Amino acid sequence: MPVDFEAVEGTPLLGVVRGSSLGLVEGEERQLGVIQGTAIIVNVILGTGVFVCTGEVLSACGSPAVALLAWAFSGVLCSLGALCYAELGTAFPDSGGEYIYFRSLISRPVAFAFVWANLLLLKSGSQSIIALIFARYLCSVVFGLSLNEANPDADWHIKLVAMALLVALCLVNCMGVAAGAKLNVVLSTLTMTAIVFIGSMGLMAARENGLGNLLTPSSPAVEERSFFQRVSDFGLSLLLCLWAYDGWNNLNYAAGHLRSPEKNLPRCIFLGMATVTVGFLLTNVSYMLVLDIPTVLRSSSIAVSTAQRMFGQLGQLVMASVVSVSAAGGANSSILTGAQIFLAAGKDGMLPQWFAHVGPTSGAPTHALAAQCAWSCFLLTWGSFSPLVQCFSLVMYVFYGLAMVALVVVRRSGRASSAVYRVPLYPLPPLLFSALAVGMIINGALAAPQVFLLAALVLLSGVPVYCWLNYRPISAPAGAQPLGSVGV
Repeated sequence: MPVDFEAVEGTPLLGVVRGSSLGLVEGEERQLGVIQGTAIIVNVILGTGVFVCTGEVLSACGSPAVALLAWAFSGVLCSLGALCYAELGTAFPDSGGEYIYFRSLISRPVAFAFVWANLLLLKSGSQSIIALIFARYLCSVVFGLSLNEANPDADWHIKLVAMALLVALCLVNCMGVAAGAKLNVVLSTLTMTAIVFIGSMGLMAARENGLGNLLTPSSPAVEERSFFQRVSDFGLSLLLCLWAYDGWNNLNYAAGHLRSPEKNLPRCIFLGMATVTVGFLLTNVSYMLVLDIPTVLRSSSIAVSTAQRMFGQLGQLVMASVVSVSAAGGANSSILTGAQIFLAAGKDGMLPQWFAHVGPTSGAPTHALAAQCAWSCFLLTWGSFSPLVQCFSLVMYVFYGLAMVALVVVRRSGRASSAVYRVPLYPLPPLLFSALAVGMIINGALAAPQVFLLAALVLLSGVPVYCWLNYRPISAPAGAQPLGSVGV
């Protein structure tokens, strides 16, 4: 299959494969519709973040009003990014997401850095965290383990159950994209049912007790913080909120499997972002209406505490089961989309050809799925994941900022004229989101230098790997651009 190189005002479109869709097997039909595509976004965003970050965000913000502002502001910011990604996805309707954009519009080293960061931390680490949340809640139901221990994830019951989930979902997705997508629809339906249930509890509490909890003023300790400290703390709360919202770009990774991506990708993104933003605000308001503020701050299982307050032991068991199912949905969406990155990189010769293998009957990227699963299970053997969450956000926003640069290149190249969707008010959305990315990185460096250093090490660790792969002869698929043949 020929590789077409175009010049975009001096910037080469590196290795853009015309007439193909990366991630699809020859002759395979696109299998995802609007419902399945929206379910991917809803699952990967609402699967866990809506159940675990409320107390941490409230602690950083100091008052319920400011915390809700952080959740709403984060939803607006992520929607801006989603608008930009909708245009990128319609201009490049192939599987691989940012990898495709960076490889085609910026440079191969940047594209490899994205693949490496996802393999080492972004996808694998996120799946490990989600699997731990699944196991934590499931073990509370099956084994009666306490959710309020100082470090519940250190229990090997939890780690083994988390590993079992990752392996099981890997096997399901090895059956094909359609199988993983069908499972997603079922799990996203259960997730939305849980959110409606939590919202109803908030409504019941508001009728009985009013809105007093939401009007709780900042504590004296918060009032004593300097203006700079308050801004810095609000920035850290945004890191947590944005991690909870993260996943709005995941459908771009599987765009090659989406029917009519030029039309359906923007539709799925809009539907998904509207759903999750309302879901975050609804659940957080409900938590703060049902529980007193000190309980919200110290609870490590906020949804279960809320159900227990309203319905006792039965409510606790039901909600723990529902949260575990929701987390499984988030992990499944992440596994389904993550493997598409490594598959696309393997097809290009950016990773060893082993990653490009697909099942002869299922068409699933079985080797990419296996590698992703194995590394995620290895990460589960670590201790605390708190630093990983902040590190995840910092690394991801480096690539989000670069994606905005890629959008500007698309517009200047004229390629966007063939896209059905164009982001409104251009260039305001990419400029604002780029400013957000820079601000998040700077704030992270000042407020949590150790985490910033860890994020830098994650990115720099790929340099020797890239050099080794770049100058070592490897077997690449026919039509792929050799790594060493493009200037860096």
